[in-house]
Amino acid sequence: MGQGFFVTGINNGGKVRFRNDQRQLKKESDGLSLFVAAPGSTPITVIGDINSPNDPRSKIRLGFNSSNLIHRQILMTVDPNASLGFDRSYDGVKYDEQIDDMSWSLPNTNLIIQGIPAINDQVELPLKVTIRDDSSFEILIDDLMNIPTTQHIYLKDALLNVYVDLMNGNHTSPQLTAGTYEDRFYITFSQPSTLSTGAVELTDSDIILFTPNDIEELHIKKSVEIEIEELIIINMLGQQVNTYDVSNQNGTIRVNTSTLSSGNYIVKMNTNYGIQTRKVIIK
Repeated sequence: MGQGFFVTGINNGGKVRFRNDQRQLKKESDGLSLFVAAPGSTPITVIGDINSPNDPRSKIRLGFNSSNLIHRQILMTVDPNASLGFDRSYDGVKYDEQIDDMSWSLPNTNLIIQGIPAINDQVELPLKVTIRDDSSFEILIDDLMNIPTTQHIYLKDALLNVYVDLMNGNHTSPQLTAGTYEDRFYITFSQPSTLSTGAVELTDSDIILFTPNDIEELHIKKSVEIEIEELIIINMLGQQVNTYDVSNQNGTIRVNTSTLSSGNYIVKMNTNYGIQTRKVIIK
């Protein structure tokens, strides 16, 4: 795995063809492989079922569908020899970039294959998502291998504080502005309740956001028992554009929006029920 080779040809307009049926599993230990260990290294003498249909390792093939009909599949596999950092022979670097794309995200490296040591409640794998146009996208499970049916696989939207269990259905993002999204989307394996800080999810009727006509203000109506200390306005690129201290406001909360451009925003509220988020359109 991870071994490369060179092809040398002459400039006569010919073609070099690579086909999937040219790939065959030949173990070095059998003496049949064309590829051998580098000089000075220790060749693998016992491979067993690795990379065969009987490979016992857990694998998750994650799919990404864009509005431009682009599909990208990335792979996560569990191996006790891997780490959450970059590991040669276990991680695969992404070299081709599509107009809409998704990859595993490590510092200074984007992967299409990521090996991790284990699946547990502490693992959180960041994704990098790029979209060329203002649009939404879909993330789904393409295939599973050696994953129990009781395992949760969550797509986490850190900006909206939303978790979608991909074992129960696909995730469709909100309408987003064209660009690259990092530090927003993650794959986790814990139930949202175990990752939260005691926040209670309030309904839309508990906190109502609206923008009155002809007034450059955002109004928030809430139940009496809900206390809101701070509002944070976030644009669809995930950038924080304004913060308001509203701890002294009673009844309907009003904040000035005259400095905000027209568009879609996320309103993040620090309340006595934990962090609450809502979407709003500023006109």
